[in-house]
Amino acid sequence: MKNYLVVAVVAVASQAGVAAAAPGWCKDAKFESTTDLNDLKVTEAEHIYAVIRTVVKATCKPDPEVKNQAGAVESRRQQLGKQLGMNDADWADAVAFTNDEGSPQPIPVSTRDFASMTPLDQYQVIWEGIATAGGNHFDDYNYLVDVFEPALTEVGRLGFIKRCIASRSTSVTDDAVQYALCQGDIDGLDVAKFATQLRADTAHDAASRMQARIALYAFKMEDQAAHKKVVDGILKKDAAYKKLWDNAKAGRDEWKTTFGADTAGLSLIQKMDSGYFFASRKMFEGCQDITGKALDAAIAKFAPTKTFKDLHDTRKDPYEGTTKVIGPALAEIPQIYWAAMPYVLCQPKTMRGDYFAYYIQERPGYRGPHAGALSKMWDNAVVLDDMNAKVLYPKMSRPYDRSGGLMGSAGGVVKSVKAENGQLTVELEFLPVKIDVCVKSHSTGRISRINWDSGAVEYGSVCDKSETKTINDQWAPFHINKKYAPLIKKGVRISAIYGSGPDGAAQAQGSDLIATSPNKTASLPDTVMGVPVK
Repeated sequence: MKNYLVVAVVAVASQAGVAAAAPGWCKDAKFESTTDLNDLKVTEAEHIYAVIRTVVKATCKPDPEVKNQAGAVESRRQQLGKQLGMNDADWADAVAFTNDEGSPQPIPVSTRDFASMTPLDQYQVIWEGIATAGGNHFDDYNYLVDVFEPALTEVGRLGFIKRCIASRSTSVTDDAVQYALCQGDIDGLDVAKFATQLRADTAHDAASRMQARIALYAFKMEDQAAHKKVVDGILKKDAAYKKLWDNAKAGRDEWKTTFGADTAGLSLIQKMDSGYFFASRKMFEGCQDITGKALDAAIAKFAPTKTFKDLHDTRKDPYEGTTKVIGPALAEIPQIYWAAMPYVLCQPKTMRGDYFAYYIQERPGYRGPHAGALSKMWDNAVVLDDMNAKVLYPKMSRPYDRSGGLMGSAGGVVKSVKAENGQLTVELEFLPVKIDVCVKSHSTGRISRINWDSGAVEYGSVCDKSETKTINDQWAPFHINKKYAPLIKKGVRISAIYGSGPDGAAQAQGSDLIATSPNKTASLPDTVMGVPVK
């Protein structure tokens, strides 16, 4: 690894006599003395563990030979202190770190609530990912870093930076979007705040704090310069790449002045994240009412009714109807996406929750400044000069990701509605379809097939006469959630979610409405997702 720092370790002859007493921070030292000072010259990050331990041993328990090099040892300690963001009292952490000669261990997370997580908790969650309640491992650090907004610490930020630049593709330009996402964190990392926040994290042991300091050392002394060289190379390759960095900054700035200023919304979504990842009933308590009202308010205020023209459902293909218009349109509205996130986390097993999950999982969203930056890049596509080159976006994972089939819709004009079995049974108007029907035929006497279940022999037939008849090709009666009773009247055109929902409970509650129109000829809906719109 290339050395970015030249260290001159110079013994001070005037200090070769009687050494001063060990400093107070050495009081808990349990290790043996040492005479090997070769590590003092090492600066590579991969060996900095050994350097720290050598300095601590030589300071706290020097043998006669080491005492003669006390000046050199102290000079290196002072230098390390600046590089690691340590004051004299912090060296007690280095003593505890040296007492434990084992290899670095994962940092334990001290709480099951994102809002209460310490700087080192944040670092660990972003760096290592987090186990979900279902036993899976969630590792999307672009999402996890946003979970801590607006209280992301500099220690947590470092975890994100390290993840961002840790692994590079064969072609570094493939990581251009990711590098643009973390540029603001690299530029804004505050080392002084990092030291203060880390020092105050008493929920973790000294070894954990030293691990974070060493990670900072590696970034500042080696990784930062190496990464800058890579980014400079990308930007020189094609001027269009700079637009990624510009859009990322614009997206971050925009998020901070919009959703970043919504403290109540941030608190709500963070509680829902905690509830999801830690399977906490306490976090989800009362969320149905809060998230439902917030989503309804966003739809009422921001749903662009004028874009929902000529809505209709296709009887032969439920995946090409109303939902194909309304679902994507709602997901593209930032304010509705923002309200849908906590709703989906709170109510994933409802048909309405499943519906929104289906559409919002397809976009980066606005969970935090990094999601805002990614959305801005997503919506402002960059065209490279090289026709064979592509701008690749990082793979997204979300706690509200769903698995299942396509989302469909079905509907028509209401003929009748009645309440029964805790639901609304809705029958639609006659849907005429002309078909040819055979009204006279004769048998050929030849076997056409044998029914293997019954053993019966079936004979072929020839149609002698057919007639065109009109039949009702309408959907069977719908079972709709009873909460929509005020919206469903005779003559109203409705569209409902097509399918059984994410589980049996959702099906038992009845389907949710996607839209209603006042009559069969209306060009615009008067409600969307059960909410009146204008």
